[in-house]
Amino acid sequence: MCCLSEASSHFVVFVCVNPDRKPSRKMNRLNKKYTSFIFFIYLCEIISIYSLNLNTMLEAQKKMKTWFYALLSLPATAMGFGLSVQISALSWILSTKYGLDIHEIGIVWAAGPIAGIIAQPIVGLVSDKLWFMGGRRRPWILLGGILTGLMLLALPNLGIIQKMVMGTEGAEGLLAIAVAVALTLDLSINVSFNPTRSLVSDCSPMAERSKAYTWMQTVSGTFGVLAYLIATFLGNEVLIYVGVVIALIFTLIPSFMIEEPRELEVPEDAKAEQSKTSFKDMNNAILPLYGFLM
Repeated sequence: MCCLSEASSHFVVFVCVNPDRKPSRKMNRLNKKYTSFIFFIYLCEIISIYSLNLNTMLEAQKKMKTWFYALLSLPATAMGFGLSVQISALSWILSTKYGLDIHEIGIVWAAGPIAGIIAQPIVGLVSDKLWFMGGRRRPWILLGGILTGLMLLALPNLGIIQKMVMGTEGAEGLLAIAVAVALTLDLSINVSFNPTRSLVSDCSPMAERSKAYTWMQTVSGTFGVLAYLIATFLGNEVLIYVGVVIALIFTLIPSFMIEEPRELEVPEDAKAEQSKTSFKDMNNAILPLYGFLM
């Protein structure tokens, strides 16, 4: 039996089903991939509606229209979604697909946070003083978004990466690749975590800042719940590929559609405390975190 399914305004998909046969495991996997593909199409079209006209974007930013707050929330949402994917799928894929033991998975999980507690304070301090590519947050958001998308894409393909890099197969080599990917993924998320939230503050006036952060928490939290629903009903593998698309789209498009102010709005009581960031300041900022490395 064949039926016509309209996937979007530009795509028409034919779905053929044999009612006399039970779906095989392979067919179930294809159905999940088909569902995620349709989701990607809708997601891309929804985002493109609001991103094609840059002038409209800038006008909406000046007037602080409601949907601009939603756009401003997308980079933070991407990082939150990537973290949800990591929590939901990393241990699952390492144990079920690659057969790593529980203590080996613990090594993979330990690598990321150790680097993350160093990266966040440093990036936070540097990004406040840096202006590059037309923004102080944009370079970090782009770097983190691209690397997060690539590392999520690498998770289901660790075996292929191992063959390309090492030319061998085996648990020891796979563990090294898994640690490298998990470390890079965690660093990518941590590199962008503070800049995505600072972007909300930079691009919203003081009087509207609470509203902007409320939007950010609402949009980010909604997609965080969506991540676990996707994992529950469609599986972790589908969630990973959805995470790849969201990490890339939600960071790349808003980064170029949002205009960052060159001069930040600073409260009067904080102006006197402003000074140039030195290496000593960075060291003092991460000094309490050295205990985690002991």
